[in-house]
Amino acid sequence: MAFGLKNAGATYQRIINRLFSTQISRNMVIYVDDMLIKSQEVVGHEANLRERFDNLGRYKLHLNPDKCVFGAMQSPNTQKEAQCLTRKIASLTRFISRAGDRNLPFFKAIKKGIEFEQTLECEKFFQELKAYLQYPQLLARPVIMRGAETRYPLTEKLVYALIVADRKLKPYFEAHQVEVVTDLPLRHILENSTGPD
Repeated sequence: MAFGLKNAGATYQRIINRLFSTQISRNMVIYVDDMLIKSQEVVGHEANLRERFDNLGRYKLHLNPDKCVFGAMQSPNTQKEAQCLTRKIASLTRFISRAGDRNLPFFKAIKKGIEFEQTLECEKFFQELKAYLQYPQLLARPVIMRGAETRYPLTEKLVYALIVADRKLKPYFEAHQVEVVTDLPLRHILENSTGPD
């Protein structure tokens, strides 16, 4: 830290966490000096930003306009920028369908020994990726239960959650012993079920 201060980073993080405690985890993520405003829907995003700026004004904090980015995503022009983009896409692979296919033109463009060249194919794939990432429900928390499922009794909801987890995590469940600790009679329900599985 500047001027040889010790624990300045931790102190700053604690202060910021306290100042924005009403927004953190609800519509804001903060890590050191990076602040990200998130919204479930595009409609509510402006209100979340307004709340953030009101909090900044209340505590007389200022943002560096050179470091503020609002929904901007620029096409990579250098090999380093393309590598950075491919790393970011790789970190989001669980949210992006066919992430490898979407990244392929950039992987080809950043091969070692070949000078990076922004091609029309790269630009086309970048614009498609940008449009895909702007879909509002892409990175939202999944809604598992809908309609009639919300009216299930608690035991049936838990059984349903176990069945969904079993289907999605089958390789992990096959490799490891999994124990579900509960005070509900799940074993009785699962052993007496006559479902298709």
